[in-house]
Amino acid sequence: TIIKYSDLLIQKAENNPEMFKYIVWYLSSRFERSKYLGQDAVFVHIIKNYYAKGRCPWVDETVLENMVRRADILDKVLIGKTAPFLVMQDTAEKFHSNYELNVDYTIMWFWDTDCGHCKTATPLLKEFYNRAKDSLNFDIYAICLTSDTVKWKNYIKTNHLPWLNVGGNKANIDFREVYDIKSSPRIYVLDKDKTIIVKNIGVEELENFIINHKKGLIKF
Repeated sequence: TIIKYSDLLIQKAENNPEMFKYIVWYLSSRFERSKYLGQDAVFVHIIKNYYAKGRCPWVDETVLENMVRRADILDKVLIGKTAPFLVMQDTAEKFHSNYELNVDYTIMWFWDTDCGHCKTATPLLKEFYNRAKDSLNFDIYAICLTSDTVKWKNYIKTNHLPWLNVGGNKANIDFREVYDIKSSPRIYVLDKDKTIIVKNIGVEELENFIINHKKGLIKF
């Protein structure tokens, strides 16, 4: 809906270059920084349909390249898109993909051993996992961001993390870039078809989201 009316507003301003410039700039800036779920799709739309098509000549070439690159990254992980295929090693150096969990919901949990927020959120996630993984038919594919594999393995062992843990320095893609991981923890929730149905929500929001999605109350 926002995309539809953004296009209409821009169209009305096309005969006024200064107004056109301001509206396109405002919309791209506003929705790149939006904290509302799914509104990054508006940013991607504006960049691809106006900036990338040469309709914004006021933008410096280097800035334009960075904006288009940013939109390309986000475009692949928008809500409603199929999650990029990721393969990494577990603690026994066996490779696993984020597609192999045969459940209704796959939670991709990007975390770091030295992240203070992760240390607070991980016990909450563990409690939720142990209590509701069977009734809600979900599982967790946890990607550790630290490159220190010894610290990673020790953390898993000490904290008894029961889900599929992957990490280390071997992966089929640059997952930090592909999944736009700039901080931790980060969450992506995939449905049984591995479509991204929500991302960047808190651990405390997961249960209600999955329950409501199962009821058909959340649709994208």
